[in-house]
Amino acid sequence: MEASWFASMLLHPVAVVALVVVVSLSSVLLLKAGGPRFPIARSQLLFGYLGATVICIVVAGVSSYVPPEEALSKWHVPPENYWEALRNEFTVLLVLFMYAALIGIALVGAPIIFALARAGRATAPWLLLTSVIISLVGAWLLVQINQPSSASFMRDAPYIAGLHFLVALGFCVGARLPWRSRPCDESP
Repeated sequence: MEASWFASMLLHPVAVVALVVVVSLSSVLLLKAGGPRFPIARSQLLFGYLGATVICIVVAGVSSYVPPEEALSKWHVPPENYWEALRNEFTVLLVLFMYAALIGIALVGAPIIFALARAGRATAPWLLLTSVIISLVGAWLLVQINQPSSASFMRDAPYIAGLHFLVALGFCVGARLPWRSRPCDESP
């Protein structure tokens, strides 16, 4: 219930504009800091965001699906409301995943990608490894913050790291990041 309420707030035009401003401002600042030669091209950054968006759509679709029989028996959703309930669950998950992914990329992921690019390590394996490390640290912090609750690192970390890995993979594929480093004498 709270997730639906929060997702509906995020669909408000002011929240959508704030998301666009955060992503755009982050991109502009990172690209300006790159100097005359960008470590990552503008188009790569844009297509990376699009790749992450596609992954969010797929994950929201898979996560929101409940067979009609289970919806009726476990959740008491009548057959005539099945598709509406499924669509609502998909929308809530998609909005939450999209905001988390896009803001996470803008504030954490993109700066890390630019740092990796400056170090000559802007490859998909390096980004995926970094995303898993960030996820594990985030899961550990989540458990520490929610210590008295039912949070468990062993239960939550695989889910958080797996989802983060998929979003990072979508970014890597969308941005067409190489899978290995190029020799210094090759031009991009």
